[in-house]
Amino acid sequence: MKVMYEDHTTGRGHVKAMLEALDRRDRQTLAEHLLAYRELLTGHIQREDEILFPWMDRNLSPSQVGEISAKFNEVDEKIGFSPDKYLNFIEKLEMQFNAQAGKSG
Repeated sequence: MKVMYEDHTTGRGHVKAMLEALDRRDRQTLAEHLLAYRELLTGHIQREDEILFPWMDRNLSPSQVGEISAKFNEVDEKIGFSPDKYLNFIEKLEMQFNAQAGKSG
């Protein structure tokens, strides 16, 4: 499970690098980090689906899973996580990418 924890740190690094690349209008770096982030998420989600979630189903009661979910929600609220935040991030990427593509093409 250490790998899954490290995925979150690595993922945040990719997002930070993407934002910096956008600010510099560095399409090559942006593309590299987008592809690396996609690869990271693909593996991470696969490990969740094949290892973590089946383990939880076998070893935790529904109330324990509910407690974990509630704690995740508390942390999300504390750090300001919201699906809208990430939707806005993707929309910003698309707008800036399309604006850059229009300038070069």
